[in-house]
Amino acid sequence: MDAQSEVLIASADSRTRRTLANILSQWGLEPIFCSTVSKAKAILARQAVPLVFCEDRLADGSFRDLLSATKLTKLKACVAVIFRSADGNGYLETIQLGAFNAIRCSYCLGNVQRIIFQAMSGGHPNRLAWEIT
Repeated sequence: MDAQSEVLIASADSRTRRTLANILSQWGLEPIFCSTVSKAKAILARQAVPLVFCEDRLADGSFRDLLSATKLTKLKACVAVIFRSADGNGYLETIQLGAFNAIRCSYCLGNVQRIIFQAMSGGHPNRLAWEIT
């Protein structure tokens, strides 16, 4: 499959992975799954993916670690952070660290589709919209 049609999902939660995979399939996109920051970094080091959905916390780190890694590489993946809570501080930090977007775990189909469309159509990597659903 073409790297431009693959999307990385960094999540330890099987429900999150399943939900995002179903949405991605509607767009003809193939999910690549991992459950740790280190595995996500390894995947990004060997292949370009246009979009990454990353949970705010993983077993070996957080979205901050992944954002730092993407800044250090020439790969310009759009990182969308999935927050488990509606923490306003997390939102502000996400903006400051340069995430592409952020959504709450209770996301709706339309919000995820908008993120996919913006990322795949060359949306600005510093554009961020907090999704309250």
